[in-house]
Amino acid sequence: MNPATVILDGSDIEARVVGGKGSALNRLISMGAPVPSSGSVTTDGYRWFVRDSGLSGFLDDLRSSEPPDQADLDRAADLVDTAFLDAEMPDALADEIRQLSHDVGDGKLLAVRSSATAEDMADASFAGQYRSFLEIGDDEAMLRAVKLVWASLWLPAPRAYRAHSNVSEDDLAMSVVIMELVQAKRAGVVFTIDPAGSTSDLRIEAVEGLGEQLVSGEVTPEAYVLPRSPAHRPSVDPVLDEAVEAALDLESRFGDPQDVEWAHDGDKLYIVQTRPITTVSVRDDGDGFDTPIGHDHAFTTAGIAESLPGVLPPLQWTTAAPLLENGFRQLFDQMNALPPDADHRPFLARVRGRAVLSLDLMKAAAAEVPGGSAEEIERQYFGRVITEPVDRPPEAGPKGPFKGLRSMLTGFREINARRSFRFEALTSIDTTERLLVDPPNCSVASTEQLLAYRHRVLDLAGRLIAAEIAVAAAAAAAYRGVELFLEPHVGDDAAGLAQRLTAGGIDPCGAQVALHTCDIAEQALSDADLAEMISGLNARDPAVLEVLEQSVKGAELLKAVEEELGRSGSASVFSGETWAESRGLAWQLISQAVQVQRSGRHPMIDPSAREEILRDIESLFVTSWKWRFQRVVTGQIVDIRRRMLRRLVGDAVEFLHLREKTKSAVLALGGEVRRVHLELGHRLFESGFLATPVDVDLLGAQELEFAIDGRGPSLWELARRRGALEQMSADDSVPQIFVGDPNRRLGDDPTPTGDIFTGWGASVGVYTGTARIITKATEPIEPGDILVARTTDPAWTPLFLTAGAIVVEEGGPLSHAAIIARELGLPAVLNVPGLVARIKAKGSAEDVVFLRVDGGSGVVAILGSDPDVVQEKVLEVAG
Repeated sequence: MNPATVILDGSDIEARVVGGKGSALNRLISMGAPVPSSGSVTTDGYRWFVRDSGLSGFLDDLRSSEPPDQADLDRAADLVDTAFLDAEMPDALADEIRQLSHDVGDGKLLAVRSSATAEDMADASFAGQYRSFLEIGDDEAMLRAVKLVWASLWLPAPRAYRAHSNVSEDDLAMSVVIMELVQAKRAGVVFTIDPAGSTSDLRIEAVEGLGEQLVSGEVTPEAYVLPRSPAHRPSVDPVLDEAVEAALDLESRFGDPQDVEWAHDGDKLYIVQTRPITTVSVRDDGDGFDTPIGHDHAFTTAGIAESLPGVLPPLQWTTAAPLLENGFRQLFDQMNALPPDADHRPFLARVRGRAVLSLDLMKAAAAEVPGGSAEEIERQYFGRVITEPVDRPPEAGPKGPFKGLRSMLTGFREINARRSFRFEALTSIDTTERLLVDPPNCSVASTEQLLAYRHRVLDLAGRLIAAEIAVAAAAAAAYRGVELFLEPHVGDDAAGLAQRLTAGGIDPCGAQVALHTCDIAEQALSDADLAEMISGLNARDPAVLEVLEQSVKGAELLKAVEEELGRSGSASVFSGETWAESRGLAWQLISQAVQVQRSGRHPMIDPSAREEILRDIESLFVTSWKWRFQRVVTGQIVDIRRRMLRRLVGDAVEFLHLREKTKSAVLALGGEVRRVHLELGHRLFESGFLATPVDVDLLGAQELEFAIDGRGPSLWELARRRGALEQMSADDSVPQIFVGDPNRRLGDDPTPTGDIFTGWGASVGVYTGTARIITKATEPIEPGDILVARTTDPAWTPLFLTAGAIVVEEGGPLSHAAIIARELGLPAVLNVPGLVARIKAKGSAEDVVFLRVDGGSGVVAILGSDPDVVQEKVLEVAG
């Protein structure tokens, strides 16, 4: 027989000996949790008392009898209490209990708590069914309390609950926990998941004094429902904050949501009980990392979806978003244009797992820039003005055709912003390139070294991302300056001319995707047989790679590819997946690059063509009466406007190129952060904290560091997050522009019913071909297909090499898709919301749907599936 009493010291004690509560307390002690001194009168002590006191027959009669009627409950309870109190306890057992009390309390007041073998099982909670007693100070009171706790096992209420929950009463026993009583100044309970609310929230309740006042309902507690995510959880007060952190730590250790009772004596927090939460009303609120947003605040996915595309796992969001947020704030602060609302509202938010940008704050900041306006922000992001222009008093200053140009550039010139932006971008790019020459080997670094390296890389990334945002702003201002300069003279042709003048010189074949496919393609093209093999076969087939190994040049190419993949950056989002994690896709992109270079289908725009265009424009201006009249009235001996146009074009080209270089550097640096995260994920997996190494993405950035110390979300919570992310990925319901609730769209009806769509012409040219709807960069596209997507990001660049034209539902003049389309000479139309849904409505997934794309006029026509009808419609649309 086991001993009748034991000290709970964290040693190996079975739950059947000390009951559910005693076993949980013992496990808490083994974890190092701050549990008051405790011991247990074991289940063997209970059985000893029942056997030797003659209670066995009484309990057998209880088991075989029907439950008492409602009117007889009190009498039945009194009958049980009397039987236990009158039963004589063996002297040896009483001595053991007295000694345990002295060992635990050492003269202090004690608490006596129930701990039944059927208490708080996985699908049933007996909380409140059994008795507890406080402030026990002498031996006789202790023995009486132990007897009454034992008796509570057989009271009518717990017996009825056992019957309802189908819990057997065979071999039922009750252990009693004896614990030093905490002289609490505050006490309470933490539910690590709000039992009546969202699984993304927790609930904490507290009272002054002993926690039993809360359990009994004598006192109304102060209660708070808080986000589980530390990134979004506000501080309440030091005591409650400490209780919450302790409870979440216990949840991660036990692996299930917990109901944690705590007490604080003014100096120290104590855990007096924890048990699994068995009654959670689950409500789907995502993974807990979405941002609370105001009901009247306007947001957009435009622009930001290029930097933070798709559904973002918690680690990617909490790593990249703060850097981008800080970049926007630095930009507007440097321009003295940070809106007052920005003190309590973020520029970036996460809605249904996707990144969105505060349209309100962006427009407010633009209005603070001298000469800027909300309408210019809309034009930049959407290619058009979507809201009614705000009436403003006329500005003092220059009149005529230079007014808009001068106002757009005033802010930058006044603070020498462009010079500063250029210097910071080039410095950060150079530092990044130096770092990536010989980065550390993550697999051999210690965890402390990995974390230190991660912080250093993130510090550099913060500077680099801020530079990218600033350079993008300078590029937008310069590009718009070119358009404004041309508009008075060429009217609607200004946009097309600005596109042609700023195209050329950007490498669209790898510089932006941190995987230099064209460099590898050139190596493959050095051998005709090798190029034929790669371009003509499915390079994702492992058999093809085996064939490559058999030749000298093939083996050299394989080595070059592996080296490139080993240092490849993030494919599309900073700290996101690298190309090394998608080797099959990388090989497919290399194959496409070889096909394109062999066919010469997409020759890059020659930058020297810009000079010819400039000369043509100048010749046009010289013959314009308006141009000549302005020169006469302004007394220009030397026509400075020609120099101004060339300077504007030069600035626009420089900053557009610099923007792409900084974007490339950001993704390259993101690959380093990703490699650190994956290595930490492997270590957490090996320690049992994660189910798989890639589940590191399910942790927030702060949680990652907690997890390394053995604290953080439970496997149960991480599995829930994984399911939420999968659900959000299948739901592409965040509109381009919305107010508060994503269901409240702003602007035009995004689902037109006709077959003619008018958007923003991003790159001139006309093309007719098969529509290929692409949702992610890993999907294939056949040569000559028209790439149709809701949005794109840098990872899509290799797909552009194969496409015949590009149509994107979102995006403005300076989106990545627009820039690369112009470099490749691809007809492109952006900002055509609803097109994807309309194409799908025209036929089944197997149907071929033809489109006609006019990048000059911005018109996309759905021609249908019948080739004969298509030809007729082509002639009709063209006419």
